[in-house]
Amino acid sequence: LHVRSRRQRQMCIRDSPSACWTPQLGAFMFGLCGGLDVGVVVGRGFGLDDRAVARAPWVGITPSMRGMWRPKGPVSFGIHLDAPISLQRPVFDIDDFSTPLFQVGAVGLMAGFAVEFTFFDETQRSRR
Repeated sequence: LHVRSRRQRQMCIRDSPSACWTPQLGAFMFGLCGGLDVGVVVGRGFGLDDRAVARAPWVGITPSMRGMWRPKGPVSFGIHLDAPISLQRPVFDIDDFSTPLFQVGAVGLMAGFAVEFTFFDETQRSRR
């Protein structure tokens, strides 16, 4: 992908349908998930009059895991880790450089804290 500019910004817009297996031990849940990420990487040039925009499709798979603690009631607290793996790695370059300016990484790591609200828990009946 080629952007006619001196500098460039990138962003990725993605969606990630996934499936999870979530064993539970008392108040603790351990989710192991796998997902398919599909999105678009957008590179926008800036610094010149020509603010060209380049777009490239991006596809990846994301194994993830999460640990949740539900002390009592519908609220759970936990952490989650995602490790997106790029199956397609777009490259962006600009006029003024002979080497690529940006290439999507092969593997990433995302971590976060979660607060989960469960309104309808059909498995609650089977845990009695």
